[in-house]
Amino acid sequence: MSSIFVIVVSYNRKHLLIKCINRLLSQSLLPTQIFIIDNASTDGTESYLKAQGFLDHSLITYHCLTENIGGAGGFAEGIKMAMQSGAEWMWLMDDDAMPAYDALEKLLQSPLNESCVYGSVAIGEGGERLCWPVETAFGKKLISLDDLGSPQIPVVFHPFLGFLISRKLATEVGLPDAEFFLSGDDVDYCLRIASLGGKVYLCRASRLNHPMPPRTTINILGIRIDSLVQTPERTYYNIRNKIVIARRYYGTKLWTQTTPGILIRFTISILAGPNRYRYIKAYSLAIFHGLLGKLGKYSL
Repeated sequence: MSSIFVIVVSYNRKHLLIKCINRLLSQSLLPTQIFIIDNASTDGTESYLKAQGFLDHSLITYHCLTENIGGAGGFAEGIKMAMQSGAEWMWLMDDDAMPAYDALEKLLQSPLNESCVYGSVAIGEGGERLCWPVETAFGKKLISLDDLGSPQIPVVFHPFLGFLISRKLATEVGLPDAEFFLSGDDVDYCLRIASLGGKVYLCRASRLNHPMPPRTTINILGIRIDSLVQTPERTYYNIRNKIVIARRYYGTKLWTQTTPGILIRFTISILAGPNRYRYIKAYSLAIFHGLLGKLGKYSL
């Protein structure tokens, strides 16, 4: 297979970015090109990459945006640039992804259909547990490597983390919705692909390491409830975009599933940690803006 472009979106994590790039340059099957989309970092990412010699590397194209347009905007820009440069397949990931040395080779060994998406398995550092539960197309939750039965498993969605998409499919579905800014853009993209008849597959043999997202558990009336731990700012985008996605695709499940889940998370945020006022503000605005369908970058 020819013309495989890797798209890495980065923001103020130059040390992680260097590790990710080194993993990509050590792949058993090298990509055609590595596009680094720098979301207007302020930590000296460009000068750091230059000092390490990466900006002179023949496989690396570095593009620094003039403003931070979020992960959603970064991936949209990366896909557009890669397609303009002749990419036939694009492998997307964040700067904190650490692909195994044979991750790309294993991914491309799978039977590939240009109308489908293929994803590497994200595993927590040093463990057998998946970074987050993965829902299969049949309603089963995948938690650990032991749950991965067949080589290719149809799933509801895959994050932009080892996400392989063809030029053909990207042309049909268009770019990710940059207005999501942060969180949920990958879910929306996969649901758009599904609406065109495409499928999303998790490929058991292709693996990458990724930090486990922080979580907390509290006891409410004797029931242990697990939830993500996020800053108020990230919570705003996560909740707002969940509501927008539910309005677009889920119908009445917005009220029967999405909303109750949000209320539970809101309760956990209020009970489990500091910054209660900022969380109240984040949830209130997220719900209001989500129901209005208001997207874009927003400062709390």
